[in-house]
Amino acid sequence: MRVKRTVTPRVEDLLNQYLDNHRVIGTSEKTLEGYEFQVRRLLKWAGEKPLTEALLAEYLLSCRQVSENMPKAAYSPLKTFFKWCVERGLMKKNPLAGIRSPKAPKRVLPALTRTETRHLLSSLNGHTLACIRNKAMILTIVDTGVRASELLGMTLADLHLDRGVIMVRGKGSKFRRVFITSPTKDALQSWLAHHDGSEPQLWLGERGPLTYSGLNMMMMRLSRRLGFEVRPHKLRRTAATTMLRNGADVLTVSKILGHSSIAVTQRYLDLTDGDLQERHGRFSALTAHTGRKR
Repeated sequence: MRVKRTVTPRVEDLLNQYLDNHRVIGTSEKTLEGYEFQVRRLLKWAGEKPLTEALLAEYLLSCRQVSENMPKAAYSPLKTFFKWCVERGLMKKNPLAGIRSPKAPKRVLPALTRTETRHLLSSLNGHTLACIRNKAMILTIVDTGVRASELLGMTLADLHLDRGVIMVRGKGSKFRRVFITSPTKDALQSWLAHHDGSEPQLWLGERGPLTYSGLNMMMMRLSRRLGFEVRPHKLRRTAATTMLRNGADVLTVSKILGHSSIAVTQRYLDLTDGDLQERHGRFSALTAHTGRKR
């Protein structure tokens, strides 16, 4: 009588099953790319070693050599993947079950300064088709704080300029309304005057809908011309910081940015020493009594 052997599937095969399963349920490709990157990075590091709790602890420690944020960035995708495997009986134990999530260093994310923001906005005065489009894109990010993926996902049907509203698809395919001011509306109308309507996407390049790579290249060229870094996410942080400086509360900014919690928003909101000094001058008890700020 032959004894039937149980063949343990390779982790790489499990990863392919995991990715296919999540594509069926509609998980975004960008999210899946991040999960795949983290799992494959672990497999390359581990080689033929079994994925034990001790090995995973060692791996997360090694991630800190890449960056302070890498251990936390790796932990969540790996734990979710292993949990999925265990729930389906494909693995006996989640090797990360006994390891707590690494803490990310607390730091304020930088935004453009007021001077840099003024220089950026004043530089958007070209008359070529690309310049008209770029101005509309940058004003849209600075005005609304949308993510790069949300910006690039906009379609012509998402615009409701008569009401000053754009519908955006956020994380998890959740829709939300963002509101725009007159300068952004004017810039969008100028761009729409040159949009031939051949594609449903709002932002077009020379070869069709603009990609993230194309957006990044445009920002890099702009950065070189201005002499300071301009990136989509830095503009998002600038939008958040500016709203706070202008008196918006954190809850309002959180809803505008589409954050899941206020804790996420607080990492974006940077009050510089100059901001704090100016506010101290306005709100100090001595200012109230003497009428003098300095």
